[in-house]
Amino acid sequence: AKTATLLAASCDIGALLSGLASGPRAHLRDYGRLLGLAFQIADDVLDYTGTVLEVGKPIGHDVAEGFATLPLMLAMEEASIAGRLSPLLRSGHALTAVEAEQVVALVRSSQGPERAIERARSLASDARQKLEPMGGGEAVQTLSALTNYVVSRKH
Repeated sequence: AKTATLLAASCDIGALLSGLASGPRAHLRDYGRLLGLAFQIADDVLDYTGTVLEVGKPIGHDVAEGFATLPLMLAMEEASIAGRLSPLLRSGHALTAVEAEQVVALVRSSQGPERAIERARSLASDARQKLEPMGGGEAVQTLSALTNYVVSRKH
């Protein structure tokens, strides 16, 4: 939610400084919030599906730090995966590197990452729709292209 708030505020401030009326300003603020949510979910997916070289941090870093992100939550909806994840996650202590690797492997074997990236794509589409009332100028086209980038990036 921090990323969504940051991007919403950034878009709102840019719109304000550009002198946009309240309607277009609200559209840009909503665009920023939705783009931020899509970005964060896509980033969370990369923590399970990427490589250290692509992501720039150890894979499974978020779960090792105790963050329950959308790919993990969606994986937990699959009974066969949840049964194997629960003992690792309920231990009450920080995960070791080996435990984090086990969680990553289980999440990767689930539909969690795929379902999460579909949610990110849906949010990105919603963000693009917020731009439609603003016309098709170069700035709007650039912002629209950014929605595709955030859900397809590999780093």
